Amino acid sequence: MKVIITGAKGQLGLALQRHAPRGMDVIPYARADLDIADARAVEFALVGADALINAAAYTDVESAELNAADAFRVNSEGAANLASACATRRIRLVHVSTDFVFDGTKEMPYLPNDEPHPLNVYGASKLEGEQRVLEILPEACVVRTSWVHSADTANFVTKIVQRMRAGAAVRVVTDEVGSPTATHSLADALWACVARPLRGIHHWSDAGSVNRFDYACAIARLAVENELVPQMPAISPARAAEFAGGAKRPRYSVLATADTEAALGIRTKPWLEGLRLTMQDLRHKQSEP
Repeated sequence: MKVIITGAKGQLGLALQRHAPRGMDVIPYARADLDIADARAVEFALVGADALINAAAYTDVESAELNAADAFRVNSEGAANLASACATRRIRLVHVSTDFVFDGTKEMPYLPNDEPHPLNVYGASKLEGEQRVLEILPEACVVRTSWVHSADTANFVTKIVQRMRAGAAVRVVTDEVGSPTATHSLADALWACVARPLRGIHHWSDAGSVNRFDYACAIARLAVENELVPQMPAISPARAAEFAGGAKRPRYSVLATADTEAALGIRTKPWLEGLRLTMQDLRHKQSEP
């Protein structure tokens, strides 16, 4: 089975390659290899493919506020181009979206059919992307996920560790709650989506939820345990309102995953277990020559 992965050098794209099931002929396309906003290039790149996992995205939430056209070009136009090519060539499409399509006003996990209402440009561009994908290719599988982390690229975990190593002050908000999700588990779930005839919108994250301050404290404890930093740093709690400007974020973006778990026949794992894997990966990277 020939499976194309877009966004191949991002943290999720790298994990998808590592977790590819046996027998998969994986064709990775990084941004430099394929501009998904170029419809003609996409048509050519997808020749002969059986499936495609779209992990390509404009994910810099703050930058998207200043570069909305670029965010929509990748997250909406690019997604639509992939869906059109997949529809023409009868290619299975698994498209990755985000919890940031919601505004965070709900007080219990969001269901796939809950009404989206993004607060920022990134969320709006991803929402438009998933809508266009399903309009063009109703058989596509859209998977929303949340707070993705790994040892590979810049994300909340690696940024917190970097600040601790530098001895910089660490202030983290207490009024944003979500489900940290390791690329290890997310990659396995996406490969399961390739193998099963799921269609429409689905949710996947690691199990449980935590606010960002407690999340940062867990990162710090594991950083000490894995000898990434010499001692537990001081982490100060803050409120989101104290950080003026920038992109608005949902205060609560936990996703309900039970239906997806049942459809895939796999269970989500606790978010702290996923975080342990990422911290172990960081330790291994630190010990590499």
